[in-house]
Order: sequence, then C-alpha cells, then structure tokens
Amino acid sequence: MAHPIVRQIVDRLHVSATDAEAVEAVRGGMIEGAWDKLDAATRAQLTRDAVAVHQANRKQYAWVMGSH
Repeated sequence: MAHPIVRQIVDRLHVSATDAEAVEAVRGGMIEGAWDKLDAATRAQLTRDAVAVHQANRKQYAWVMGSH
C-alpha cells in the first residue's frame, strides 16, 4: 500500500499526466533536498508507489467513463 502522502499528491494529478510526472510530483512535494537524502531503496519504493497509484487512478477513470 502506498504511503498516504504519495496518494494525496498523486491523486491531485490529472489522469493524462505521465508516470514520470507523477514521480516528479511526489519528489517536488518533498522538502527541498529531502529526496537526495533518501536511500536508494526508499526512493525506488516511492517511485513504484507513485506510478502504481497513478495507474490505478487511470484505470478507475477508464472504468467510470465507460471503457470497461
């Protein structure tokens, strides 16, 4: 399950945003310099979480709009 802060940030994005934009939104939502201080495993997990949440939002959008 994604961190609640990741979900909060990514949920604000439009579904047309790219996965890279979702990751950048999470990175940009952190205190300046915080991303660089995280270990590689944590950065990788946050990246996976951002992409997973964004893709789930896209899937939900598609379902709601009738392409299911």
